[in-house]
Amino acid sequence: MTKPLLCSAICSVAFLISNLVPDHGQGVAARTATVVFVRHAEMVPMSATNKDPSLDDRGKRRAARLADVLRALDVTKIFATGLKRTQETAQIVAEQLDVPVETYGARKTKEFVDRLQAMPDGEVWLVVGHSNTVPQMVDAMGGELKGLDQWGFLAETEHDRVIVQVLRASDSDGPMQAVRTLDLRVSSP
Repeated sequence: MTKPLLCSAICSVAFLISNLVPDHGQGVAARTATVVFVRHAEMVPMSATNKDPSLDDRGKRRAARLADVLRALDVTKIFATGLKRTQETAQIVAEQLDVPVETYGARKTKEFVDRLQAMPDGEVWLVVGHSNTVPQMVDAMGGELKGLDQWGFLAETEHDRVIVQVLRASDSDGPMQAVRTLDLRVSSP
């Protein structure tokens, strides 16, 4: 997907959020929010001596492109696991959007999903994860991804997916669940 098409898709999501999710005054949705899931950008290959590699040049360019297209969503929080590749992806986006990065535990996906389900009304959160954690979180929020490998993970070479979930809770204390899941692609940098 080209940058203008992805920007159009992201703007469509913003429209969905503001116009197609039921009005609070009708008593249908007490809270609405959006979560954007991405896998970290391309990295230097792992090795026996480097088990926590940094982004490579292509990955840095992809993260910068991601920031450009996410600008339309007014991201309010950015989360990343503690590994270099997710932190660096998130930090490049954070610097361009002027939003700080918070760290969550990659091995604590269930606890983090609980936090996503409790999102405040109107928030837009970016979550930078891994080939295994992104599909797990999308599924736990009520969405479905196609094209996963035999273990239900993103392919090891897949860094271009941007999964946007429009969330809704029917009451002020209830858990958020996906009412729309969009699986978009960012073209190669």
